[in-house]
Amino acid sequence: LALILSSPFTRTMQTADVVSSVYGSLPVIRKEALAPGGNLHDMVAYLQSLPQDQTILAVGHEPQLSMLACLLLSG
Repeated sequence: LALILSSPFTRTMQTADVVSSVYGSLPVIRKEALAPGGNLHDMVAYLQSLPQDQTILAVGHEPQLSMLACLLLSG
């Protein structure tokens, strides 16, 4: 993993912090787009700005994460 993107909600940040520590203090970036009702197109634009060879972990909520996966897979 290169970095972790997380909803700013407390529980998701706690989960992201645990994963970060397991992987050796990976950066955790709060993204409003991963919170319920967030703008998924903003999330896609952010992901497109990152190097294509990076593996990113997203920590968020349902149905937001499923909707993001659908958007990434099918546009």
